[in-house]
Amino acid sequence: MTKAKFSTATLILLLTINNPYQAHGADSCAGTSTCAYSECSIVSKQWTPGACKSASYTYYDKYGIKTCYQCYLPYIRVTKTAEVPGCGTYSYWSCECECSTSEWTTLSPGYETRTVCGDTCKVSTEYRCAKGYYGRPTNSGTTGCTRCPALEDTYGTTSTAAKDSITSCYIPSNTGAFKDPKGTYQFRYSCYYKN
Repeated sequence: MTKAKFSTATLILLLTINNPYQAHGADSCAGTSTCAYSECSIVSKQWTPGACKSASYTYYDKYGIKTCYQCYLPYIRVTKTAEVPGCGTYSYWSCECECSTSEWTTLSPGYETRTVCGDTCKVSTEYRCAKGYYGRPTNSGTTGCTRCPALEDTYGTTSTAAKDSITSCYIPSNTGAFKDPKGTYQFRYSCYYKN
């Protein structure tokens, strides 16, 4: 059964989903503006502490939900849900950044970039050397990364991206067909570069 509840302090609509206690008329899930106990646990999560300008609390038995109805800039109000033990699921508002941190993507050969959303919603750009390259890229992500050296026609690689040192480069095992005066061979084990 789904019922709508209003917080008398702020007139914010909280939705109750699948609430078995209300179906049986239990008062502990009716929702009040004060905690009836010496301490109540807040089950709603505010993702950015200090972003909420105005809020209210609604209590259900020993549990409370904080909902933000006004956020400090540049945060925006986002609808979330929280599970109240024994009462059901309720929606509330949280203040969060509108930006998000993106996945790493290829900027150019050897360089990767991503957009980072900081705690104060400040957006910045990060750069790193791609797998198979080493070094420290500049703030523009255009210089600073060098491809791992090659042995004959086989280029070395790195285990992951963002490696600083050439000693992170290696020729993987069972790769290439290397020649010396005695014949053609492959490395049985990964062979790391040494200065």
